[in-house]
Formats: sequence, C-alpha cells, structure tokens
Amino acid sequence: MAALLLRHVGHHCLQAHFSPQLCIRNAVPLGTMAKEEMEQFWNKNIGSNRPVSPHITIYTLWEAETGGSRGQEIETILANTVKPRLY
Repeated sequence: MAALLLRHVGHHCLQAHFSPQLCIRNAVPLGTMAKEEMEQFWNKNIGSNRPVSPHITIYTLWEAETGGSRGQEIETILANTVKPRLY
C-alpha cells in the first residue's frame, strides 16, 4: 500500500514539474510511518508474551497431555489400530 502511494506521489511530482528535493522530502514520512506502525505491532506482541509460532505451543501442549513425546503417542495409536481381532 505504501509503495502504491509513493508511486502515486512520485508520478504527481513528475507531472507537476516539482523539484526532486520537494518530492523526496514529501515521500520520506511515508516510510517513517510504516516503520513506526511495524514497531508498535511488534512491541504489542512482545508485550503480550505471544509465541512467535503457534506450533511451539501446540507441541508443548501435546507433550503435556500425553505425558511423553510425540513419537510415543503415534506408536500407541498405531498399536491400537493395527491390533488383530481376537473374536
């Protein structure tokens, strides 16, 4: 979105025959605002102690529920599914 706006401003400057210094000066705050928004986003996420990836939490929960590792859980599921019928 910022790139599109910057393109529009640059195109407008060329059509209006403004000096390059004026166009560049007007375009700089767009990058600064984007950087500030990005910093606010990351500061908010870091402050709320969210994990970077949800898979880290899911794996930890899986291990806590089963009391073992993920490989042991899969072995148990396969052993229960592939049992021969005794009746």
